[in-house]
Formats: sequence, structure tokens, C-alpha cells
Amino acid sequence: MSQSASLDLKLHPKQGVALTTEATEVLYGGSAGGGKSHLMRAAAIMWFSILWDKLNKKCGYSWTSNPYVWVIEFSKVKS
Repeated sequence: MSQSASLDLKLHPKQGVALTTEATEVLYGGSAGGGKSHLMRAAAIMWFSILWDKLNKKCGYSWTSNPYVWVIEFSKVKS
């Protein structure tokens, strides 16, 4: 059984460049609301999913079959 996971990330162009660079260090700054925290969360999830598969996939516990990973979505509600 082959499963693949994908992350539906909505990134600004500069966030995409920072996320996909081959550089070993990235300096990403700016004012409040520039997406720095969002970029770091996305990078952490991607890194952890790759690490998880490297450690556990050969034992049959891939990231996509991990029972401890959930998707929770939030949306703004107008009052």
C-alpha cells in the first residue's frame, strides 16, 4: 500500500524561496505579520515528517500511516 502525504501550504513568494533553498542557514526577517512564524511552523512540520519516515518507514510506520498525526483546520468566523 503506497500513500503519499502533501502539505497544502499557502506561502508568500519570499517564504517559498526561504523554504526551498539549499542554504544551510537562512535569515528571514521583517515586520509583524510578514509570515515568519508561519514559515517556521511549515518548515518544522516538513522536517519532522522527513525525519519520521527515515526512522520509522522501514518498520511499517510511515508518516501517512501514523495514528498520532491529525489534521485540524480552523477558519475565521464573522460575528
